[in-house]
Amino acid sequence: PSPLPASTATVLRYLGDIGVRGTVKADSLQPYLSAINAAHRDLMLPLPALGDAVSRFRRGLANRQVAAWRPAARVYLPARVVCSALRWALQATPSSLVGDGALLFRAAVALVLNYVWFARADTGATLRCCDIDTSDGIALVNVREKGKSHRASSRVIRIPRGALPDVERLLHRWEAFRGSRPAESSYFALPGELRTAQRRFRPAVLDDWMQLVLVHLGERAPLGQSWSSHSARKGAASSANAVGASLA
Repeated sequence: PSPLPASTATVLRYLGDIGVRGTVKADSLQPYLSAINAAHRDLMLPLPALGDAVSRFRRGLANRQVAAWRPAARVYLPARVVCSALRWALQATPSSLVGDGALLFRAAVALVLNYVWFARADTGATLRCCDIDTSDGIALVNVREKGKSHRASSRVIRIPRGALPDVERLLHRWEAFRGSRPAESSYFALPGELRTAQRRFRPAVLDDWMQLVLVHLGERAPLGQSWSSHSARKGAASSANAVGASLA
């Protein structure tokens, strides 16, 4: 039997399930309701996700969520998670680095590199091939824009050869996998992917890549907390401080 047309009662039961699971805020329900109505409108059927009952449900859910809904606190990413990503990326077989495997490999490389670099999202996402040299240790050009004048300052951060041998191995493996690229192209571009200064990655992509790695590793932040790309920077600083490393 066809699930259409749906009744308003069915829509309310669907919304009730969402409310019980707590996965969607009341003020974010409209796209769900619009999709239901659009499917009915296309078939010239009565629209079930409208009316007083639906409005009253949304108001009731909003009142219930005011006290219960608390934004997750963004906390630092533990070093052990990054170490797990590093181990996976070093041990992954070449045959596994195709399709989704290639996307995951890139995500792991970006997470590890930005962690040891203490990188801001806007700096890490826009890293170019000419900004990094792995021929003798790791040398990174750290570029940061200041204020509204958009005047950029840069400095070179050097990690001596042998200081982070597994990270060096990972970057060498990534560069061999990715192949030779123009100096101005993105360091994180996949083989055959065109990423120039005009089409550079946006900072938000680091959040997407981190989540990709976390899902693969089966890692998740503690209840009521969250991990974002900024958590990697906080985690690196916290871990360095915990072992007495100078942050100057």
